[in-house]
Amino acid sequence: ADLVGADGTPWPTCGRALVRRVDELVGRELGAISLGFEQEGYVLRKTEGRYEPVVLGKQMQPETLDLLDPFVTDLNAALEMLDVPVEKLTAEGGWGMFEVNFEHARPLEAAERYFRYKQAFRTAWTGRHLHAKAVREWRRRRAARPRQLPGDRR
Repeated sequence: ADLVGADGTPWPTCGRALVRRVDELVGRELGAISLGFEQEGYVLRKTEGRYEPVVLGKQMQPETLDLLDPFVTDLNAALEMLDVPVEKLTAEGGWGMFEVNFEHARPLEAAERYFRYKQAFRTAWTGRHLHAKAVREWRRRRAARPRQLPGDRR
């Protein structure tokens, strides 16, 4: 939600308002832009106090995704519920490395999708599952009016 003052104007440090202003400025100068994030990372587990790759293998080995299937399945389900369109998910490097490419969107929407991806990743990896009720609540809050800062009176 946007942070706003009592008069409804954007709070000076509201990140969402800043992204909108920069997007408008760039739009006037260069035209509309869209962003697509690419997330690369390793899937690790903690064993005897050390982190190690879940999968040991060669680069670009498709079997890596097969070996990570429960995680990938949960991640895809969470991303679908959170409305994060994925263009591609590949096993990129060896040692449990994979890459997720996201569909392009306007800057604010792209950033929000990336934030939701990080939440989905944590949820899928820790074995917790997103429930429909939690997703409905998130969507309800997202559609709600801008937040009022503490101390502001309307």
